[in-house]
Amino acid sequence: MRNRLFFAQYWRKLSITTKFTLALSVFLLLIVLMALTGLLALTAVRRQAETAILTGIETQQPPSELAETVLPAGRAEVERTQMQIIQTSQFASAVLVFAVLTAILLAVLVVLLLNNSITRNVVQLNDAAIRLQRGDLDAAEKAA
Repeated sequence: MRNRLFFAQYWRKLSITTKFTLALSVFLLLIVLMALTGLLALTAVRRQAETAILTGIETQQPPSELAETVLPAGRAEVERTQMQIIQTSQFASAVLVFAVLTAILLAVLVVLLLNNSITRNVVQLNDAAIRLQRGDLDAAEKAA
């Protein structure tokens, strides 16, 4: 509770420029994280594809003596590898979707925080303007 109050007070003291800078920095960090996740996923898919291609090449040119025994096993290995590639691609897609949804959720959170802060400041400025119109200069200085 104490940390939450400290954060709220700290957040209110920040200028709007600093708040937008923080928000855009968070967005940039999320974009970099999504790019790194995509890169890692594509690297894993590439490795799986290379393995499948190499396995396919090996099974397409078996020695004639072992062709009857090795060829079915090779085909089964190719099918298994293709399934692994599909599963890896699905996992990479799921991770990217999760990262995008997380970025959207954080964006909504930042927008709500900024809206709350800006609304509070507008209300305080409006109250100060009303006091100034009434001629209460001391109260207007305290409110601003």
